[in-house]
Amino acid sequence: MPDNNANNNESPGGTPNATGSRPPRGRGHSVPNRQGRISNMVFKGKVIDMNSNVFQLPSERKKKSQFDDTLEALKIYALKEHSKDIACLETLFSDLELPVISKAIKPEVVIQTDEQGNLFSTAPDQVDLDLYDKALGKYDPKCERLNDTLRTLFNVAWAQLSDLLRNEIQQ
Repeated sequence: MPDNNANNNESPGGTPNATGSRPPRGRGHSVPNRQGRISNMVFKGKVIDMNSNVFQLPSERKKKSQFDDTLEALKIYALKEHSKDIACLETLFSDLELPVISKAIKPEVVIQTDEQGNLFSTAPDQVDLDLYDKALGKYDPKCERLNDTLRTLFNVAWAQLSDLLRNEIQQ
């Protein structure tokens, strides 16, 4: 077949072919080559910082440890991009559970008994109350930052899903 684009349906560079449609381009799509055959490109995901680590269905995977490898790559990405939240994210990466930031517990009056069985109370000291107020003031901003981090990590993970896995999840 001659290498003349006007006489065939090829469309190098993503220009429309004779049928008026554009061929799929990008990672993980089938693309017609010069001989008109379909060649499968390796799916590498859309986030360059994930170093081609992707989430795929078991039938698509090339090795069994691919999920763990991709999860580790996501953890490294989080460490680089969201280092302030990495301690909170440990449950996400170790147990696949959403992290929770615990709210500070307000110091309260403690009622105790002495050796003779008499009740007495101990009020929290001012240092404990000041520490509580400081921790409470940091709680909302920490939660907001963690939610932003989780949203970003979700988007990165979603961009690394194969089309087949996305379809399965959406169904």
